[in-house]
Amino acid sequence: MSSATPVPERAVHVTHGSTNKLILRSYLKSYETALLTIRKVFKIGDDIAEKDISLGIKCMVDHDSSQFLFVAGPPEWKAISGDMKHVLVVVSEGKGHSQVKAEDHVKKEGDIAVIDISDDSDNEMDMGNAAHPPRAARVRFAMDMAGDGDGDGNNDGEGNGNNDDGEQGIVNLVLHRQVVRDWLRRHPDAPWVVPPAKLAPALRAHLKRLGTLSMDDGPRMPLPTAVSQELSVRKQNWLSKQIVHTDVPSRRDLLVDSEGVGFYRELVRAHRAATGNGTHNNASTMRKKIGKKYMLSPKADFYESWVKACPGCQRPRAAGAVPHAV
Repeated sequence: MSSATPVPERAVHVTHGSTNKLILRSYLKSYETALLTIRKVFKIGDDIAEKDISLGIKCMVDHDSSQFLFVAGPPEWKAISGDMKHVLVVVSEGKGHSQVKAEDHVKKEGDIAVIDISDDSDNEMDMGNAAHPPRAARVRFAMDMAGDGDGDGNNDGEGNGNNDDGEQGIVNLVLHRQVVRDWLRRHPDAPWVVPPAKLAPALRAHLKRLGTLSMDDGPRMPLPTAVSQELSVRKQNWLSKQIVHTDVPSRRDLLVDSEGVGFYRELVRAHRAATGNGTHNNASTMRKKIGKKYMLSPKADFYESWVKACPGCQRPRAAGAVPHAV
């Protein structure tokens, strides 16, 4: 079969290094789901930060040539990914990269191993080597997005925020990240909702040290250098105020944001009611549950925004349905 076999409309050609895959378009609809899918398919580990993975979409720049244009985030992805045919994945590992990559620098599509696709495969579920993520990856993907833990793969991964996981729906990872972004826009002094994982060791040591100081000395203790050098003065002031009101010493851990996923799962666990019958806890209960386990946990209005975004909490309940636990 010729290597010029056309790629079905339901698949997108994706290149990472010397590896080439066809990935179903539905797994690439949003920037966030595209990143998750590409991590699974190309086995890009969690040690690679999201900011170090760049996605370029091949675009015509004039009548005779095309280039991979790297997108800066969700808005740009949405603007140009509608009819994408080829995506280039670059893992910069902190070294940076050119924002525009010439097609000549990428292995030619005709050089890849022959992809065996039947003539009518565009209407079939199994499109030769088109990459549905492996079964285990698809289950994990659904869990990451829906946080449902049931492994049924019901979430289609399209990031529409309308999961139906048997619990009247719940906030998915994409919607969670949007709530985080919206909260930060409303609170410009705040450096984060919860601290990033890379600053956790310095903050833990700082809080432990505060527990040994007197009430008078504690507030005067400066932030660790590893933290202060990352933040503007007003963001340092915001954090210092939060620390002053933190009960130390404490056996509680520090809740951190590791690419958004760990924090997200804690919120999902806190939102599920202990009854296990599909009811959801309200914002106040979530705050109490997480506050008992973690220091520097989110502010009250963040929980309120998160619950307001929950599709299950907004969906009208049928007559006789169990009300939300409080």
